[in-house]
Amino acid sequence: MKNKEWEKRIRSAAKKDVPDVKEEIKSSDVYQNHITSALHKRSTTSGKSFALRYVYAGMAVVAVFMLALILPFGIDGATSVYLDINPGLRIDIDEEDNVLDLFATNPDGEDFLTLLDEPEDKPLDDVIDNIIDKAIERGYLSDEAPYIVYDVRGPSAEQEERILQRLEERLPDVVGTRIAGFAVMRGHGGDETPDEQERAQTHGMSVMRLRLIEHIDDETDDYSFADLKDLSVGELRRIMEEKDIPHHTPGPPSDRPGGPPW
Repeated sequence: MKNKEWEKRIRSAAKKDVPDVKEEIKSSDVYQNHITSALHKRSTTSGKSFALRYVYAGMAVVAVFMLALILPFGIDGATSVYLDINPGLRIDIDEEDNVLDLFATNPDGEDFLTLLDEPEDKPLDDVIDNIIDKAIERGYLSDEAPYIVYDVRGPSAEQEERILQRLEERLPDVVGTRIAGFAVMRGHGGDETPDEQERAQTHGMSVMRLRLIEHIDDETDDYSFADLKDLSVGELRRIMEEKDIPHHTPGPPSDRPGGPPW
């Protein structure tokens, strides 16, 4: 008889003659008591672990909320300088007045960006000089169009005022000797609503220019939006002077080009 057949016979006999010890242990009172105790401990531990998850989640929410209070303006804290020379531009700068990035705010601005040098990490003054040079070279700034509309918005009031003052002093110095009758005009940039962005895009202008035109339209019945939308900044300015329309943002002092309320 082969070994495999002997093995089968031995296993068969063992199943008949050897008692099922495992089943007897499971049915004993000692085993059942141990199982009950173990399940109770596991349930208690699991409950505590589940509760701790809620505690940790709550702590995380509080931490995020506190962080939002500490950093209300975001991590980078970028300040935005708005320029409208017909090409509309936004220059984002860091707390040291170095340029982070440069964006177009209207279709002409998109084309104008392709003419400029790489702006990142350069001082704001250098980037503005490059913008002025290209604007004069391409005819956006000329004796017939001698105005730049500007504004500054950011998380630091101190930096806002410093950059505003620098623009009001530097722009006339840089442009005034090259363009006859040059003057700066304070605009209203930043915090655009989706509706404003849509209207500005429809008319191919920056939001800052849109707000200026809509402000004039609101202040006088002599002109409609259609009458104003294709006028130059100089022509808009003359209308404001003729109609005694105050600007909705303050401008440079009277001893600087433009004068109040510009």
